[in-house]
Amino acid sequence: MRSFKELRKTINETHRTADTAGISGRVGPQDGDNALDGTDINLSSLSDAAITRINTYLGALSAKPYIDPISALKQAQGRLQMIGLDFHLDRDCAVRLSAQTEEMLPLVRFGGGYGSDGKTYGVDHDDGITPMLGHGLALRVETNKLPNGLTQVYAMIVPNG
Repeated sequence: MRSFKELRKTINETHRTADTAGISGRVGPQDGDNALDGTDINLSSLSDAAITRINTYLGALSAKPYIDPISALKQAQGRLQMIGLDFHLDRDCAVRLSAQTEEMLPLVRFGGGYGSDGKTYGVDHDDGITPMLGHGLALRVETNKLPNGLTQVYAMIVPNG
């Protein structure tokens, strides 16, 4: 078990004073690389750089073939849900993917928007992406059946409409 003096050696606690006005505190090992740098991006902002990074992750799905392409889509859905994106995946989608090689799955951000539009008494429903970007996004999924019976899955986020 470490003593308090040993912990003080590994944790740098800087307090703001007049002579250290530009230095902020850092908690963690001094030799660690846990600081934020200019490459960290809020992926839920859906900027061009964020979509590029998301597509890079989705491209990694095609690194291995799958017995069931729906399992690859469920993995992608779980990861996309971590950043606030979701798509509707149901049994009909599985049937369509078994019969065709391409499917477009519309994306929603944080569950979409639902409520009054503020101008009329009507109810407005949107995907949470169109008001922000001016267009929707969709997950384009392409499947390729391999000779050994496995399926290669290619997924990418593309503009929708």
